[in-house]
Amino acid sequence: MRVLLLGSGGREHAMALAIHKSPSCTALFTCPGNPGTATLGTNITIQLTDFEKIAEFIQQEHIDLVIVGPEQPLAAGIADYLRPYCFVCGPNQAAAMLESSKSFAKHFFAKNNIPTAQYQVFTTGEYDNVLDYAHKLGFPCVLKADGLAAGKGVAICQNEPELKSTLQDFWADKTLQDAASKVVVEQYLAGKEISCFILTDGKEFIWLPEAKDYKRAQNNDLGPNTGGMGAVSPVPWFNETLKQQIIAQIIYPTLKGLQQEQIDYCGFLFLGIMVLDNQPYILEYNVRLGDPETQVVLPRIKADFAYLCYLAAAKKIQPNTHIEVSPETMLNVVCTSAGYPGKITTGHKIEITHTDALLFHAGTTLDENKQLITAGGRVINVTVAAESLKKAISHAYQAVQSVNFTGKTYRTDIGLDLLPDVH
Repeated sequence: MRVLLLGSGGREHAMALAIHKSPSCTALFTCPGNPGTATLGTNITIQLTDFEKIAEFIQQEHIDLVIVGPEQPLAAGIADYLRPYCFVCGPNQAAAMLESSKSFAKHFFAKNNIPTAQYQVFTTGEYDNVLDYAHKLGFPCVLKADGLAAGKGVAICQNEPELKSTLQDFWADKTLQDAASKVVVEQYLAGKEISCFILTDGKEFIWLPEAKDYKRAQNNDLGPNTGGMGAVSPVPWFNETLKQQIIAQIIYPTLKGLQQEQIDYCGFLFLGIMVLDNQPYILEYNVRLGDPETQVVLPRIKADFAYLCYLAAAKKIQPNTHIEVSPETMLNVVCTSAGYPGKITTGHKIEITHTDALLFHAGTTLDENKQLITAGGRVINVTVAAESLKKAISHAYQAVQSVNFTGKTYRTDIGLDLLPDVH
């Protein structure tokens, strides 16, 4: 199979590695890719917004399968556009609304009796109504921008001043542009959070390893929300009973609801789950793999990843398909630019010394002298495998020292909360 992977982040570097290792893959192209994906195949410099040029490339290179990494092209309808040319592992525009509109997703949960937090949707300017509803729910409460916001559209507001401040950001200062013209206000669920993933053809699905990611910028889950500062898989407290509850109460109703709405879903589905009193509640859908969870999930999968994606795209997933997964713990620490997720500077030289860790490139590029430099907020994902969580934490933080650039920052507590002696 000749495969075209769309995207350029740490998630896509991890996907490229899994595709590169797939026996069924004979050629890999990544568009636009990054310096990491360039070592695993051929990078193609076409903008992800240029559907026509991507379609031309597919025809020229006889591409068999396109795998879409990020959410923006899916929300813009790239899967619909490319399907006439080859198999596409990625949902169409209608299905992508599960992520591109938080209010659409919340209404979908309610319509299909999928357990979720209480909520209400408000539009720009409804300040008083938002405040009234927040007081009815009680603080803390959660404020979410309706549209795509690169992981930065969710705020947990501890009190009314914080809620007012976030509304000021969203509505008056327009920090997220039009993504926050509508907002969802919802009940805060104080439980344990987990990221679950399936690969589906719309009817059948393959369960992928679960993970926990760390969204807040600073240790002890403080500071602003980010795209993700690290991740761990497997999650020690997750068990088969909980998995079966999630399948019965969330995944089956989701697939059934999509079929009833005649939404043709194909590709990955991320389920952000909060577990409260042994009951799973869904927080959100993403219509693609998570970042940085992919960087710890995919290295654990022993199956032919490219072929699994083909099965989803061709609607050939067999019922009860199980894949072999490594029992090892994978842990990743994201090295970020100083100031992330706020104002950052880029163009700093990156120096890497020898390490056995997987280094997934996220915000990197090459300058005119082919020197690796920083090019974004999340720069490199340092990812390790170990036989225990304790060893994974130790190895990861040793490996972090092998990556250096001006202003390098990272959380120092990834995985610590999951150790058995931490309460």
